[in-house]
Amino acid sequence: MIVDANAQIEQFIERQRREARGMRREMLEKDLYGTRILLSKLLFPVPENARRPCTGV
Repeated sequence: MIVDANAQIEQFIERQRREARGMRREMLEKDLYGTRILLSKLLFPVPENARRPCTGV
């Protein structure tokens, strides 16, 4: 299944926002422009078959 990288990044950020509390939640409510770029440039060039689901450790 091919999913747009930007859509996956947005899903990830929304999931993080739902689960975050306190200061982390505050930080996630700010502009995450740099975080989105970082995720798209560094993480999503990894081939799909090399990725593992995040376990939230």
